[in-house]
Amino acid sequence: MFWPFKKKKEKKDIFEVKKGNENLETLKASRLADKAFELANNIFEQTGARRAGDESSKKCARILHEELKKYSDDSLITSFRSSESSYYGSLKLLALSAPVIILLSYFSLTIFALSLFCFISFIFLWEFIYCKGSDKTFFPKCDMTNVHATIEPSESYENTIIFTSHHDSAPLFNREKSLLVALYIPLIHWLFLGVICLVGFITDIFTLGLFKISLPPIFVLVLLSIMAITSFVYINLYKLVSKEYSPGVGDNLMSSCVLEELARYFHWKKERGEGLKNTKLIFASFDGEECGLKGSRWWFEHHKEQLIKPIVINLDCLYDSSELTILTKDNNGLVKLSSSLASDIAALCEKMGYKVKMGGMEMFCGSTDATSAARCGFDAISIVCTNMTPSDKSYYHTLEDTIDKIDKATIEEVISICIKIVENNSVSNTPKKEILALQDSDRKLAVMKR
Repeated sequence: MFWPFKKKKEKKDIFEVKKGNENLETLKASRLADKAFELANNIFEQTGARRAGDESSKKCARILHEELKKYSDDSLITSFRSSESSYYGSLKLLALSAPVIILLSYFSLTIFALSLFCFISFIFLWEFIYCKGSDKTFFPKCDMTNVHATIEPSESYENTIIFTSHHDSAPLFNREKSLLVALYIPLIHWLFLGVICLVGFITDIFTLGLFKISLPPIFVLVLLSIMAITSFVYINLYKLVSKEYSPGVGDNLMSSCVLEELARYFHWKKERGEGLKNTKLIFASFDGEECGLKGSRWWFEHHKEQLIKPIVINLDCLYDSSELTILTKDNNGLVKLSSSLASDIAALCEKMGYKVKMGGMEMFCGSTDATSAARCGFDAISIVCTNMTPSDKSYYHTLEDTIDKIDKATIEEVISICIKIVENNSVSNTPKKEILALQDSDRKLAVMKR
């Protein structure tokens, strides 16, 4: 409300041009980074850790939606039903099944033991390794919430650039035991158990004892006894994931806030009559990434037919610019991302003066939402700024994943790179301007010189 005698304050433009430099725009990434930090801090204060499908995650999506509405032509929240517990639940299922398989094998019911082994192995691979969980599952379901915003081109729609992230938090691992003890050794034990089941099954076929309850051959009995004695290793696997959740600011709330700031920038450009002619920009933040890429898989499956020539830039774990990496392999190293897009962006980073690495996820190191885009046949990469091999120096998936662990210069750098990606892959309405990426003490995004 404004009183009649009170002068209305003009809205401050964070990109305002200094007097005397009307022909020179100094677009500072530090301003956008400050805003991203401010928004991330505000959201975390309201939501805390955000378990996928929980009210905290839904509230985060609503806040992002309200912010994105200000800087887009359209902002939309979508909900879908999926299971938050099926991803890590497959580990618990495997741990509980091992003793049952050993017991069935003791009575030479090898056809049932092997069938159970194959069934549980399929669930583990499908859910935990390949992240392809089905909607038809016996695990409990909940409503998860995605949010995306669109900035339309000023002329005909010919191509798409999609920036993605996720806003849910990861559950904490019980770190009393190392991953070797809690994960790798139980999985090796499980594989040996499968071999014993197969040997017993083949033996029963030749002895015509498939459905007869009896003791197995001595050598199988000895092996089963060893497996039974060492089956305590599954206790650590069952307890691997706790019920407590990480704050998840670096992984990956900050990235969602960066998307909002990118939308702010390109909306400002469009309002100035310098928007993109033929490129649609989409900024999407997903739920359920930490439990098997549930949100991104649903979103891309439901929108892939509407997208024209999309390229997808996923942002994840933006902690430290010295670890700036463009992923060319994802989903535990099983999904190839776009090597050509990665090479182009790496060359762009080098040209801007940023040191960048190209690499890929290794087995058991996890997945990013770029996997879902790549599986739809889209050119996709992930930009990460951390060592993706879990170590004592990693903040993601820990209680230490707070806003103070994120380097502001890293956020400035990522924002600069994302803006330059759009400029290099689009045609704008800016008349006859040469866009030069600069780096100086002020970390300018660009200087546009007539």
